[in-house]
Amino acid sequence: MRRALTTASVKPKQRSPERDALAAAIERHSAAARLISAIEAAQPAAKEAVYAAQDAAEAASATIAEAQANAALHLASVALGTAGAAPLSVKDARAAAQDAQDAYDAARAARAALEEQHRAATGELQTARYQIESRIRDVIKSEANIEKLLADFVATHRELVSRRRALEWLDFRNAVPKGIAWRSEGSWPDLPGATTWKSAATALEADPDAPLPA
Repeated sequence: MRRALTTASVKPKQRSPERDALAAAIERHSAAARLISAIEAAQPAAKEAVYAAQDAAEAASATIAEAQANAALHLASVALGTAGAAPLSVKDARAAAQDAQDAYDAARAARAALEEQHRAATGELQTARYQIESRIRDVIKSEANIEKLLADFVATHRELVSRRRALEWLDFRNAVPKGIAWRSEGSWPDLPGATTWKSAATALEADPDAPLPA
């Protein structure tokens, strides 16, 4: 009885060096795209943190003048013997204002860091995109039978030129039926042309194992 093949017994298809390089370029592009998404998801919160820290810093700065006024009133109350609990000291108000300013500066720095990371990641994404296009060209060059395609083209073109010359000779003698536009090339949208190659190249942008046209 023939043994059934298991997953472990089936060896994965080995990639060519060109396809390995393409796979690495695709992963590089995906990593940059993931990083950009993460940064963009974090930016709104970072922006709101700056606004909140700015409000807190402005409010803390305003308490310094309030603390100074309260300190003067408290000293007057002490002199009159009517003083109650001591208000917030100017020293503590200034310390709190400095802490708030430090938090504001840190929030702005965090926002700026995200913006810089976004610029760098965008540049990385573009570089990876160019690299993918270059690696696709390498795959096509290494695997596509361009020489056969060229040979077939030359042979077909020679045949067409021969037929065209025959038609030109016949047309000169008014032997070709009128109303047949054989001199100009038709659009013929049903012909595949480069469509199959374009589709294959597009597939390779996401799948390094996508096949090329036969």
